[in-house]
Order: sequence, then structure tokens, then C-alpha cells
Amino acid sequence: MKAKDMLEKTLEKKSTLYKAPAKGDLLNRIFDTATGLYLYSYRDYDQYITVAEWPEGRKAITTSKLMVYCQKDNKWKWIKT
Repeated sequence: MKAKDMLEKTLEKKSTLYKAPAKGDLLNRIFDTATGLYLYSYRDYDQYITVAEWPEGRKAITTSKLMVYCQKDNKWKWIKT
């Protein structure tokens, strides 16, 4: 029973670090802090790609380099794939 409790605590803690984005959510690029609007994501051969509307236009970026804004918690979170 103790292992199950530890697993549940770990999963609960990690759930506060990630958020699944919805169309229109704010995204932030971690390498230059530009903000854009989420459109959709897809799976490439070896990674997830996110397409968003950025200040320079629509662009696809590796999902691991993006964060999504969570209005409920008022903070940026990593994208849950």
C-alpha cells in the first residue's frame, strides 16, 4: 500500500507541472520568450511538433521547447503530450 501512495503523490506533483493545451491558449518559446497562440500539435517520426501563430507568422516548433499558460494557476507549464 505504501508504494501505491508514493506513486499517487508523485503523479499528483507532476500534474501541476504540465498542461494539455487547447486551441487559442497562449504559448511561450523558452529560447526567445516570444508569445503565440496554440493551433494544433502532431507527432513526427521522433518528436512532437506544435504549430502556433507567432509574431512572425505561423510556425511549427518542437513541443519540448514550448510552455503553455495556465489561467487557473496563473503560471506557465510544460506542454503535456
